[in-house]
Amino acid sequence: FQWCEVRSRVWVMLGLLEEVMSEPLFDTLRTKQQLGYSVGCMGRDSHGVLGFSIYILSAVRRPPALLERIELFIEDFKQVLRDMTPAKFANHVVSLAKRWLEPTRTLAELHGTCWNEVLRGFPVFDRTERDTAVLGKVSQTELIQFFEDYIAKGAASRACLVTAVAPWPQNSDEATSLCAAFCGEARVVQHESELHALTARHHPREVFDNSD
Repeated sequence: FQWCEVRSRVWVMLGLLEEVMSEPLFDTLRTKQQLGYSVGCMGRDSHGVLGFSIYILSAVRRPPALLERIELFIEDFKQVLRDMTPAKFANHVVSLAKRWLEPTRTLAELHGTCWNEVLRGFPVFDRTERDTAVLGKVSQTELIQFFEDYIAKGAASRACLVTAVAPWPQNSDEATSLCAAFCGEARVVQHESELHALTARHHPREVFDNSD
């Protein structure tokens, strides 16, 4: 798809949210609560669909308990964003910009970056530089509003998919508990065909790209 500043701004918000959230998420769920060995978050671009993931790899807690802790962290993180000083926010912006603009050091990295652009269909070989320029325009207020609109519990524009890979529980009520921990309207899907039947199709990329 072609480069679009509106879409780029969403991607930048997701990257900045990952930059700001990663450390407190790991400290809270991994170090203090010891819920699992691998804990993290990331912005995602899944075949053109932008999103944000929080994940825990755990051998000590079942999915409903993990989801409940994640939701509690998200609720508390809202205040973390609001209490962040302008200087600390600026440090996060600079840190992310440096990471994005780090020079390519190997031919394989350069090849991978260029080939990914070719696969998109509309190569933009300075995409990173463009996204970084957008990053410099993002304010702390915008990031807070983005979080409250799309990530926070109860957000009107939030669309959440919970994926739990675990042995099937002996207690059949665990699926119900997982829905309860989600703190919102939820439905248990046990088969891939059922998921496809419930999935709303996204507009073609051309419609989105030309909307501005």
